[in-house]
Amino acid sequence: MNEEPTHIAIQPSAEIVKRAEKIAGATSARKGEPAFHMTETLGRLSTPWSIAKARAEQIDATVLPAGVILDAAAGSGVQLIALTTGLRRPGLAIEIDPDIALLCAANMHSSSEEDDFQRSMDRVLVGDGCDAENAIVAFWNSLREAGTRAHPPIGMLHLDPARPRDAQKHEISEMQPPLAPLLAAWSSHLETGPRGPAILLDLSPRLSDDQQGLVDAVVETTFPGIPRTWEWLSQGGGRIDRLSLWIGSISSKKTRRCVRMGTKKVMASVEGEPRSSDMAKLELPPPFGAYLSIIDPALVHSGLHEAWLEQAVPEESGRSWLRLEGRRPLLITTDPLNTDA
Repeated sequence: MNEEPTHIAIQPSAEIVKRAEKIAGATSARKGEPAFHMTETLGRLSTPWSIAKARAEQIDATVLPAGVILDAAAGSGVQLIALTTGLRRPGLAIEIDPDIALLCAANMHSSSEEDDFQRSMDRVLVGDGCDAENAIVAFWNSLREAGTRAHPPIGMLHLDPARPRDAQKHEISEMQPPLAPLLAAWSSHLETGPRGPAILLDLSPRLSDDQQGLVDAVVETTFPGIPRTWEWLSQGGGRIDRLSLWIGSISSKKTRRCVRMGTKKVMASVEGEPRSSDMAKLELPPPFGAYLSIIDPALVHSGLHEAWLEQAVPEESGRSWLRLEGRRPLLITTDPLNTDA
């Protein structure tokens, strides 16, 4: 008696797009952006195209290990599509919900170019992202059935795990699929470059410092000594919009990065090492001619506010932090800020 397959492979195609139309039509979130098949819930959870595209543009394709790009909890597939089209690599998506997997496959096909050979190796697997052994076999079998004899390795892993909605704080124990088992399962299938395998973790911006430390511990246990860069991304509005961890081949030489994102592209970015700051108490009103500035809290949370400040005001300028907590950190300086910093 044959066992039921653990993963069902879907090859993106025009026929898949027709089937997806019965679940959700394709719409564009913003003028000039690609149209994606999404339910209302999926649309709220998916990474905005501008951010997904900006992330792909941050990666140097020449340092990426050989192989396909894997998204182990793909959802709509928007981030995977940005990575595969931007880096010219085949994509492998895994999604446990069959309907969402179908939408993901439709989005992958609709976003592809007819003459792009890489797209013929794109696949979506319906199944568990933590079951690496069966997933990779299902992927290879699907390629073989389509006439491709190659057994491509995994060149990059992306993971954006689900977490509870509307919670003020998140913990890594709430992530689905769970982080530690998933990284352990795929560790032996990841190609390695000079700085290790390439992994991008898209995490909740509501993770506390302690929870971020637990993520670091999981990564260090699975890949001892691997370099990594934490990134805080803000779109303004007094909050942290995205928190991600760039690991191995796609990490920076610095441990932290803060990105200010505009509507379509990165407006500013600063990298460095975290430093603490002292706050000044203002006993009297600010002196005439001083400059009071509200600073993006993502910059303070990243610990890079002092590194940014060195670029933002002249060395001889007086500066003091009046507030570092909350959504409106406050800075006083004797000179105006350099808006290009």
